Amino acid sequence: MQVIGVVEGTSCPCDQLVLMTCEDTKVYGYDGEELHVVAASLQDLVHEGIEYPASKSYYNGEAFKNMKDKDWDKVRKGAVGRRLDEEHRKLVTTGKSNLKNFKLTYGSGCSGDSEVLHSILFLGHINEPRFTPEDILCTKLNEYKGRYPRPFQCYSTQLPKRAPISCVLEMIVSMTGQEEVKVIFQRLLQLIDKLKEGETKHLVSNTFCVSQPNKSPETARYYGVSMSTSGRDSGRIMVNACCLSRYWDSYVADAVMTYNPNKQKKTYFDATIKLPNEVKCQAFGFSEEMTEMPPCKSCSNLFGLTTSSTRIWPYGNCAEPESLSNLLQNEKEVKEKSEPKSKTCTDENRRRAEDSVWKETERMLREKLSDRYEYGRQFYTPQV
Repeated sequence: MQVIGVVEGTSCPCDQLVLMTCEDTKVYGYDGEELHVVAASLQDLVHEGIEYPASKSYYNGEAFKNMKDKDWDKVRKGAVGRRLDEEHRKLVTTGKSNLKNFKLTYGSGCSGDSEVLHSILFLGHINEPRFTPEDILCTKLNEYKGRYPRPFQCYSTQLPKRAPISCVLEMIVSMTGQEEVKVIFQRLLQLIDKLKEGETKHLVSNTFCVSQPNKSPETARYYGVSMSTSGRDSGRIMVNACCLSRYWDSYVADAVMTYNPNKQKKTYFDATIKLPNEVKCQAFGFSEEMTEMPPCKSCSNLFGLTTSSTRIWPYGNCAEPESLSNLLQNEKEVKEKSEPKSKTCTDENRRRAEDSVWKETERMLREKLSDRYEYGRQFYTPQV
């Protein structure tokens, strides 16, 4: 394959869609997770533009033959390898400061701080390159160890239940009041803008969601943010953790676990739901304009949300699952109307699905950590 250019502004996981041509004359786009067939030819690319996400895509290298060591050596020593080395060095220097920025920006002294810190330390631990507590906190290390000893004791043995920014969102809603949509949004936007100053995507969410049991302005509002991690596997690990820890409502967790990592539906388990028509669920992009965003096809498949979008993002990555989870946990009538209908949604099949998600999570962690792997099937719970 030959790289022919980069497209920005597609909202793909890595911000940039890398365009490539191949011997079959088709044009492919790599978004950091999947290889999409974005055009039938260069001529079609010029006249019709790109199709992204594409109807045909390849996941986890399934389009390629295994490369031998000498092939990889050739890549590493070439222009692409040198560019990746430079980006790796840049990531090390900017990423550490942003992880530190996140913790030092939101420190309130409450039990939520302990959960935020544990989640950050965990993500630093599994990141490539690894960020140690010393890297993240620098001169503040001993201060935080003294105030919050348990996150330092548990980040390498217990999984977080949610991403750091989800903890911060809960704090902001608690302090502000659930009715103050714009104030909550602006406070999160300020944090995200600060994190972006280092030119890295660590811990940054792209979307924000508000759900209500109906469209009346008097009803309660429930919030969520998209998965805020860096790298495909870290995002998948956190989505799995939200499901397995039951941080997410059981209906949301089960719906997400209905789909495999390759975005294919499990044949033995279907826990997708259809929300009542009166439920209001609206996502927004993190920008000053607070631009409304339609649900992606993934969220439509999971929750029955109406959309014209054909984009299929990794299941559970969007802001809608967390927002709708909070709604279902608090609105009994809405949950009763949203019960899964498939006959395959049984306790036995649910246990089978959960076990497959656990095994996938453990495999990814072992691949990342190798001899540093110490995790059991336990989740961190902050002490109040």
